[in-house]
Amino acid sequence: MLVDGKPYRTIWRDHAGVVIIDQTLLPHRFVIVRLEDVEAAANAISTMQVRGAPLIGATAAYGLALALAQNPGATAIENACERL
Repeated sequence: MLVDGKPYRTIWRDHAGVVIIDQTLLPHRFVIVRLEDVEAAANAISTMQVRGAPLIGATAAYGLALALAQNPGATAIENACERL
């Protein structure tokens, strides 16, 4: 997607987490949201900040990666999978 001549993806990784374009505000406003943990990823999915099966799946995968970065234990992984 081009915004003011600059290309954007709908989801990408940066140094602090994962970044999405809030699709609930399109086409009137262009807002970028940073997801820093599994709860933020789950919230983005449930509030439809991300839409469409491929993007929802990518957001869930990034959410799991964020959860694993915080706690790689088996219980934490199971909890993150259930939440997402």
